Amino acid sequence: MNTVLTALNARFAHSSLALRYLKRYNSDHTIILREFSINDSLSHIYHGLLQENADIYGFSCYLWNVELTLKTAEMLKLAKPDCLIFLGGPEAGYRAEEILNRYAFVDGVIVGEGEEPLEKVLSLLKSGMAFDDLPSISGFAQRNRPITAGKTLNLETMPQPYTAEDIQENKGKILYFETSRGCPFHCAYCLSSAEDKVRPFPMEYVKTGLKQFFDAEVPLVKLIDRTFNYDSKRCGEIIRFILENNRNTCVHMELEPRILTDELIALLGSAPKGMFQVEMGIQSANAKTLEAVGRIFEPEETAKNIRSLSQYGNMHIHLDLIAGLPYEDYESFGKSFDFVYGLRPDMLQLGFLKVLHGTVLQEEETIQSVSFPPYEVVATKWISAEELCRLKEVEEAVELFYNSGVFVKTMQRLTEHHPHPFAVFETLADLLVREEKTGKKKRKDWYEILYQFLGEDFRDVLSDDFIRHNKSIPLPAFTRPQRERGFKDSVYHLMQDAEFCRRYEIEPDLSRLRFERMDGIAWMMDYRTGRLFDITDEIEKGIVD
Repeated sequence: MNTVLTALNARFAHSSLALRYLKRYNSDHTIILREFSINDSLSHIYHGLLQENADIYGFSCYLWNVELTLKTAEMLKLAKPDCLIFLGGPEAGYRAEEILNRYAFVDGVIVGEGEEPLEKVLSLLKSGMAFDDLPSISGFAQRNRPITAGKTLNLETMPQPYTAEDIQENKGKILYFETSRGCPFHCAYCLSSAEDKVRPFPMEYVKTGLKQFFDAEVPLVKLIDRTFNYDSKRCGEIIRFILENNRNTCVHMELEPRILTDELIALLGSAPKGMFQVEMGIQSANAKTLEAVGRIFEPEETAKNIRSLSQYGNMHIHLDLIAGLPYEDYESFGKSFDFVYGLRPDMLQLGFLKVLHGTVLQEEETIQSVSFPPYEVVATKWISAEELCRLKEVEEAVELFYNSGVFVKTMQRLTEHHPHPFAVFETLADLLVREEKTGKKKRKDWYEILYQFLGEDFRDVLSDDFIRHNKSIPLPAFTRPQRERGFKDSVYHLMQDAEFCRRYEIEPDLSRLRFERMDGIAWMMDYRTGRLFDITDEIEKGIVD
């Protein structure tokens, strides 16, 4: 009896941790893992799975893949009527009864953690029992049977999800790991609100799993713990282990800023640049909003801790906002945006509420959301559909002009003295909408557009941003490059000067450097380090000589 477990990941670079848990836990059974991307065509996914000629197909279902998954599953059932189709994951387990009633091609649904229910089903089928004769199994929903959630899994019994071979085969992808399951908080919009408590994996399990990634020099590992620092002492022990054993792996974690301790901040701050990425969900700065969704908000403590982390400059900091929460109107959201923007994160994600199955907000009648994935909010009692559409435009402006990281100097000048940064992005959103009406623009076009819009006072910062972030692209007209006769020869001459290269700590490699002369000032950009140098004196000496 062959079983294929599959997931349609959001991107090719992603991987599925859930599938690996299921396979390792059920190592006594023949299980093949097949991963695809939602960007793959339906026919490609279907043909790939059909060729496996499996007896059982199990699908991991999430917001981003459930619709394509259902289409694939239906085609497989038509092609192989005798195969069994199982669904699992949050987009199946919380809708088990609906899915079984609505989709005849689905034979069973995993409810909750799937490792043990799948093992029981596979063992009974392997013993020769017919699927229709299976008894009721906790955590495995069957048609016309009572549905009961599975038992909480004993994490002491969990095998490592990755083998050494698996890590090597997926080394170029983002790999996921968890050091705990559950969350201490009960946010009304989050599926973790249904869980009673946090369950930590054994510390030795955590260290062994992380060491595998570090030894293989995996580029990026994302810890999917809902709140990695729920236990400061435990969190500190894991971070110290990472610092002592990690060389070339970046570790991404989600933290609750309000409960960050000075010791944890100092530990994270002691890491080499790029070892950690930190994501923190602020969601809103409206106290009434956060109270309504079950979050505790202490603005001064939150801001202080985030600024303390930021001061080290050694980690990427990602902050989140959610539009469409209770009691958050358009004006209130603008204030929340100003609060988060004032913390100067490396990325500010302006997200929109998803009213997920199994969450408290699913029962909230004052929130209108679509009935299909991703169940996004359309309007609420406090914010209109038109205002949410306006925030979509602002989101695009934030992505292009802030999160892209290629207009850093320009955005600093635009917002550093403005009392309401949100208003700046509203203006940029208007510009983006106006310009996109005439056709999609390339990133390099926006420097010229911004110059025409902002005027001469921004020419220097726009020029600086362009040079730093656009390698080997001709300078736009507004920079007015001035290359005197002999400029190119002088550049090559400097590249042969060992003292010049030593002084600026550069390698004599023109593919890593850019030279420009604007308004009488000669600039050298080192793409390897991101540094920009004024080398006017050296260039002029070379031209004169």
